Amino acid sequence: VTDGSKLGDVTVALKGKTTLNKSGEFSMPVTIVNSGRTSDVTVSGNFTQNPGRVLFNGRVAGDTINLADVQALAALFPAGDASAQAAQSTAPNKTRDEKPIWTGAEGAIEISIKKFVQNPAYPITNLTAKLVMTPDKVALEQFSGSTASSAVSAKAELAFSGKEQQPYALQGQFNVPGFDVGAF
Repeated sequence: VTDGSKLGDVTVALKGKTTLNKSGEFSMPVTIVNSGRTSDVTVSGNFTQNPGRVLFNGRVAGDTINLADVQALAALFPAGDASAQAAQSTAPNKTRDEKPIWTGAEGAIEISIKKFVQNPAYPITNLTAKLVMTPDKVALEQFSGSTASSAVSAKAELAFSGKEQQPYALQGQFNVPGFDVGAF
């Protein structure tokens, strides 16, 4: 890890099975113990492959996720050459997408985490979310949780219409009623 953060002790157990009809299921509990804190989550799901299409349903559930542990784990996967990425991203795309970038993937992922810790003084508890992919949209249909001072909720949708000049449209809302900014 190059940013100075330490990964800690990581335990991963992957169990899965596939069938001859190109479907399968998996379960992967992950536990990270680091500097007196523990992150534990289980990622599970099922999938079916059809010609040109993958149908999936997934679930991410656990007691606690510490953002510092996720960031240290992500550091194991290098982003690549930043200068090459910058040169590529500045080149204008002269063609517009005729199909959404998620073409061929359909399904849903549900998230249920009892405590998400970005800052130990201000955890988000009872975090739930549902992300859905259909042929014409990716939607965060539901996101909710609670801070010490208020509830948090959000919804968002990235829709695709190949008939439009600008085929992608993003909309969303984020609500934190009664949020105490003085606490931050």
